[in-house]
Amino acid sequence: MKLRRPILAALMLWPLLAAAADDDCLPAQPDKLVWKKVQYVSSGNKLVVDNHYVMLEGVVAPERGRPNKWNHRSDDPLAKQAKLFLLRLFANHDMQVGIEHDQKRYDRFLRELGHLYYRDAQGRLHSVQRALLRAGLALAATNPPNLKHQNCYYRAEKTARKAVRGIWRIAKQYPDLKYPIIPSNKIAGDDEGYRIVRGPVRRIVSVRGFEGFNLDTTGIRIPEEDFRRYWNKGMLRQLRGKTIEVRGRPYFALGHMYMVVRHPNAINLLNPVYDADGIK
Repeated sequence: MKLRRPILAALMLWPLLAAAADDDCLPAQPDKLVWKKVQYVSSGNKLVVDNHYVMLEGVVAPERGRPNKWNHRSDDPLAKQAKLFLLRLFANHDMQVGIEHDQKRYDRFLRELGHLYYRDAQGRLHSVQRALLRAGLALAATNPPNLKHQNCYYRAEKTARKAVRGIWRIAKQYPDLKYPIIPSNKIAGDDEGYRIVRGPVRRIVSVRGFEGFNLDTTGIRIPEEDFRRYWNKGMLRQLRGKTIEVRGRPYFALGHMYMVVRHPNAINLLNPVYDADGIK
């Protein structure tokens, strides 16, 4: 897909030095940030620092395609632009990054997880994740137990969505790409990657090891441990019969589509930043 020049120009011209961030965007203890030099920007999600990967916690940028034995998944729209955005951001700030850790420091692939910051010319701190989200080059994500800066990230995403910027312009102008939003009645077995699925809640379910509900085509499953910690039955009951947006990674198994979610923020009606239409 060839993107129109105005889309690319708007992304590249989007100012990196936004207005002062909300308090939730800033580290609780700025003096404890670990400052390091960025060696390489691998993608909109991932940096190389001190010869190891650092993942941006709380966001998922458009992802590069990965081949597998069944098919070759192409790049998400604006994957290259997200990478270039981060590269330019760090290049304009001496390739320095401040890292704030959350409760969980590493993912299952032993990649470091961090909330990242850069300093402007006056020495003020700015959130890298917030900049990426406001440019419309990432989706906010919730990965328990790492829950710092959730309101900041979802507000930044909402700002870009209301402005129809970046991936939100893709969603509006090229709906057949099914990115980042997939209507549940159009989801298919080869739809992979981090997405927002929109559809009606048909049934509340409880199965072995999971609570959850079914959309018209997709089963949403919540692991029991996460349900006990972050959810309650009333949350699910209030969703019955309503059309919702739920974000995560859909997958095909045993003839059906599923998605595992862990925290209420993944559902627009339960997220304090969003309402039924996705925009508050």
